[in-house]
Amino acid sequence: MSGATFGRYELKYFLPYDQINELIQWSAPYLMPDTHAQPGSHARPHYLVQSVYLDSAALRLYKEKIDGIRNRSKFRVRSYEVEPAPASSVFVEIKNRRDTQVIKERIALPLAHVAGMLFDGVRLDTLPLNNHQRKPLERFLYYCQILDLAPVVTVMYDRVPFTCRADTQVRLTIDTNLYYCDQRGTSALFAQRVKVPVPLPGAILELKFDRLMPLWMRELVRRFDIRQQSISKYCYCVDAAVFNTFEQI
Repeated sequence: MSGATFGRYELKYFLPYDQINELIQWSAPYLMPDTHAQPGSHARPHYLVQSVYLDSAALRLYKEKIDGIRNRSKFRVRSYEVEPAPASSVFVEIKNRRDTQVIKERIALPLAHVAGMLFDGVRLDTLPLNNHQRKPLERFLYYCQILDLAPVVTVMYDRVPFTCRADTQVRLTIDTNLYYCDQRGTSALFAQRVKVPVPLPGAILELKFDRLMPLWMRELVRRFDIRQQSISKYCYCVDAAVFNTFEQI
């Protein structure tokens, strides 16, 4: 994927760990494993997600989330590899929340190109980019400059991903094993630093759809008696890395 922009709804819930298998079994008639996933523990589809989040020195974007600002943005570089190499493809992403809808814009580039632009002053016009890549990348770098953004933390977790059999734009994911790496002061993306676990009260279940919430998802929420919550893995990791506070379990 060289470039993409898409909007959807993303509803998040804490799911008790001991209900993960039951929920997957109940949902099986509606879902199939994500095609990018590999077999993991308990025969669940799985892949690693790690994202370097950028923020200002004063943590402006973190505070906007904590303060409940309805229209806000996140800026990150995402990889699905354990140790991405300079030639590895990573995703430069702008994730905008506009009221209740999430609009994500992202492009794939070699890690070396992204690091060069963020840290070494490499100019866009020196890179082999097409028009679909250039415009969103210009926006990303523009906001990095005017907001004075720099790496803060790498957020890492294991994801169990599914897509809906009837509509592949409908997704269900379950995230566990949240970790952070403190990236403040680094001049490299995905720098291999100390990895610290972040305890949470449950797995993070996300229900994602671009129009109306499917009826089977509504039944899932009712059946498992879960409540939609405002959950930010980035904020939990900043709490732990910067303020040394952890979710009380």
